[in-house]
Amino acid sequence: PWQSVKSLVESVVNQTAMNLKKILGFGVQKVAVMGLPPVGCIPLRTANTSYARCDASGNKLAVYHNSLLQKAVDTVKVPSAAHPPSPSSISTLPSPPRYK
Repeated sequence: PWQSVKSLVESVVNQTAMNLKKILGFGVQKVAVMGLPPVGCIPLRTANTSYARCDASGNKLAVYHNSLLQKAVDTVKVPSAAHPPSPSSISTLPSPPRYK
């Protein structure tokens, strides 16, 4: 299952990078890209521990996604003759302290 999920994450990140390039190609000056929050901490994933602990595999997935996304955004931000450097940033939500 991890390999199929990993492939899906890679596909989603690649599509996000292509969409970001298109948006910047329209002349947009600033773009904020949201990374995944710690999905292992959503109620669906914490219910089996009475909401006391996050699911490590869900959080591993979010970390993998966000690392690929950061690399993709950094690649898109490389200036070219056609496009000057554009400030893009990635934001993520931290894990709630209660669930760490």
